[in-house]
Amino acid sequence: MWWEAVRFLGLIEFLTFLLFLWREKWYVRLSASLGLVLVWLGSFSDVSI
Repeated sequence: MWWEAVRFLGLIEFLTFLLFLWREKWYVRLSASLGLVLVWLGSFSDVSI
């Protein structure tokens, strides 16, 4: 029973964090950085293979 409450609180915290990111427009930079990292990792794995 208590773990459901913990999970629920975690969900609220996560949503609040997402709302903060949305408001601060950090998600744009975050997604851009994530995309760059994924592209870099992809090219790196291609080279290593």
